[in-house]
Amino acid sequence: MTGFRLWVDSDRDGDLRDERAHSLQQVGYEWHVVVSAVGTTAAGPQTPIAFRVRLSERGVTADYQTIRTGHVRIDGVDIRFGVTGVWGYYGLAANHIVFDRDGNNLLGTRTDSTEATAIWQRVVELRGHTYRIDVPIDGSRLTLTPTDDHVIATPKIGGPMPPLTTRSLDSRTVSLARDDRKYVLLDFWSVTCAPCVRALPRIAELAATRDVEVIGVTFGEPDVELDRFVREHGITWTIVVEDIGHGLLHSTFRPSAMPMYILANRDGVIVYVGPDLEQVERQIEH
Repeated sequence: MTGFRLWVDSDRDGDLRDERAHSLQQVGYEWHVVVSAVGTTAAGPQTPIAFRVRLSERGVTADYQTIRTGHVRIDGVDIRFGVTGVWGYYGLAANHIVFDRDGNNLLGTRTDSTEATAIWQRVVELRGHTYRIDVPIDGSRLTLTPTDDHVIATPKIGGPMPPLTTRSLDSRTVSLARDDRKYVLLDFWSVTCAPCVRALPRIAELAATRDVEVIGVTFGEPDVELDRFVREHGITWTIVVEDIGHGLLHSTFRPSAMPMYILANRDGVIVYVGPDLEQVERQIEH
């Protein structure tokens, strides 16, 4: 199939006759195009935003991830960048800035792209220089300020647990940085994941008998069904609910499967990353 074109009512006047045609590019078994339109965002009504439209056998869908693009000039070289957002909201900790580091004029917007930097990391290295990054909620500008701070790498075994702060299901502040020398166990799980649910009794035993702070991280929206599930399964440890693609913890740790466990020891060093709860149990002292 070739020759697909798409018209978008970008000015929201109900008339497609004044709109230009967008040509779609084939990506696997789908056809994609990035289009601009006017919407209500953090910057207010009538704000230009860009988003990806997909055409497949299932129909036409639009990504909720939006992006604002621009250029920065470093050492006389223009570097293209994009700031990802969610329906036009930018500057959130879990959003990303993508820099065209290889100069191919393409922006790898996947969160695991080597060109992507999570906004929570706050620092980026470009052409041998280190900058502190700042993006307002409306994504209207990117500010790069020279700094001596170090770039925070994606968490891995042997590295520190990042000092992130988020909110729990019951609206408490949750911090991964602790001064009580407890183990910290992140459990990425879902109510629809059978192995995750089967592991809950063992997680409960860890939380009750070991010196460990358990933080269960699931995705979706807090609702009555999730509250009921938590009560019925006797979950007494902290639960965090966030968007699987843009939530702070999902975006930072990038779990590739569920369950996925991230364990930090008493010194705040990550000692295990993986799906094996038995390995977690071995790492935690009685």
